[in-house]
Amino acid sequence: MCVWLCLVLPQAALEAKQEDFKDIIKIGRTHTMDATPLTLGQTFSGYATQVCLKIAQLVRVHYSLLRIMPRCGSACPTLGFRIFAGHLAATQFSSKL
Repeated sequence: MCVWLCLVLPQAALEAKQEDFKDIIKIGRTHTMDATPLTLGQTFSGYATQVCLKIAQLVRVHYSLLRIMPRCGSACPTLGFRIFAGHLAATQFSSKL
């Protein structure tokens, strides 16, 4: 399961809380520490927007990784087939220790 799919339900819950809290006024702070009235719904709107942006970012990363990842299985030499000589010698030496 993709990570971004796990964020869809919390985003929907935050958007629901945005509607529930739209009439509750609170004091917010700006960058210069000025007191600004805003609703709790606006705060939850900011949370929901951040989750939405992160979902979009994860989807982009997911599909960009799918483009560069190999489409087939990786062939790993496990039985000595096409292993370079140094690796085979080191493996044999370490097994004798």
